[in-house]
Amino acid sequence: SAFSVLDSSFVPKLARLDECVAFLRSHPHFKESAEYQVRFQRCLARALGLVRSHVINLIKGTTQQVMPPKGSPPHHTDSSFSLFYTKYRFVSSMFKILMEQIEQRASASEDYTSVLQDCQQCYGLNRLQLLEPSVRMTVSQMLKEHEKDRCALLRAGCAFMVRLCQDEHQLYFHFFTKPSQALDALLESLSSCLYDSVRPLIIHINHLETLAELCGILKVEMLEDHVQQKIDQLSVFGTIVSQMLEDVQERLVYRAQIYIQNDISKYKPAPGDLAYPEKLQIREENLAVWLLLISTPCGILL
Repeated sequence: SAFSVLDSSFVPKLARLDECVAFLRSHPHFKESAEYQVRFQRCLARALGLVRSHVINLIKGTTQQVMPPKGSPPHHTDSSFSLFYTKYRFVSSMFKILMEQIEQRASASEDYTSVLQDCQQCYGLNRLQLLEPSVRMTVSQMLKEHEKDRCALLRAGCAFMVRLCQDEHQLYFHFFTKPSQALDALLESLSSCLYDSVRPLIIHINHLETLAELCGILKVEMLEDHVQQKIDQLSVFGTIVSQMLEDVQERLVYRAQIYIQNDISKYKPAPGDLAYPEKLQIREENLAVWLLLISTPCGILL
């Protein structure tokens, strides 16, 4: 019970253990210093093991509470997504102070670093397990709603991912105080749900104007107006958007080359196409007649 993670005296005892280990390391000439250092190190390992178990069990337990029952379709409504965040925010208060202590010591101790990375990895994997099915379901519905309008699909999908990445970024910092590879991996996996669904459509678009508009949406509306304005929250999503932009640009260049080759280089004009200046003269004559008709009072020509 003296080493209960929930005990208010746990953090001070953790700090005391650190002080003892540091003192013995800096005074190796003291009698039985090595023996006592081993003992304190074991106590510290036990304490950190309790922290690891507590955090991982709490995260996994929270995930199970909001996970849809096995066999049921994923949640994808706004209320369901809200539940995914409400439960997590509630439990974050239970160990935010504890995780701050771990993070502060991680730079100077491999033991703390290992515990911190395990907790961050567990958090990221559980969030992904919870969210990915619902995100894919939401994107799938967008594909059906905007089946005939690729630009509207891309706008809706990117707007959804912007909100999701911002929400996940904010939630992460309810648990931890510093960014991590686990957070980046989570945001990348979630953003890839949109990329994986949209890319097969992009590489089959033939219309040049549609491809040009998609480039504008990704470059201006997403990268410049959103990602660059909140780079700390959306940098990972920005990487995925850049990949989509490269795909669209590559498709645009390819279709432009096809158009130049088929409609310009191989163009064979008909005899009437080259009837100049006869065509211009006929057009001028028709225009003159039309102007005469609209300027003449009704009935005079008759």
